[in-house]
Amino acid sequence: MNTYPICMQPDLLIEYLAYQKNCYLFLDIDGTLSGFKINPKDSIVLYSTLSILQELQNHGIVIAIVTGCSLTEARELLSPIELPIAATHGLEIALNSSFSKFEDEVLNDVNTLSINTLELDKIKQDILYSCAVYDDFFVESKPYSVDYTLQEKIHFG
Repeated sequence: MNTYPICMQPDLLIEYLAYQKNCYLFLDIDGTLSGFKINPKDSIVLYSTLSILQELQNHGIVIAIVTGCSLTEARELLSPIELPIAATHGLEIALNSSFSKFEDEVLNDVNTLSINTLELDKIKQDILYSCAVYDDFFVESKPYSVDYTLQEKIHFG
């Protein structure tokens, strides 16, 4: 019976994954690559984390980011590393050259879905109104969504 590691230190993870074939990592930013913050704009990705991501890429591990934050925010948090990113809950998709089929093909295009902003604004207003009676909720209104978090139930440490 094969056993797979459940949790390991970053340097051991790099060593373990370096010898895996066809390994893909899909990682979130808030709470995974950075510590969880009530307001995601307070998030930072540590240089040591970026170094680990770079080393994994150097070993041929394909890494993609899947996040609720905007593409601009994700790129800023991950700079200087370039990674493919599915941002704004999948509304923005940006691939990088590691996903290119040809050496000279450049994938700097960003694919975005169009949304009905009038309908979204109505939904956002309804959610904000409904959550206003709850002091425990942190509501973050974004141009493309509304995120809310029950602050009282979050305990890390």
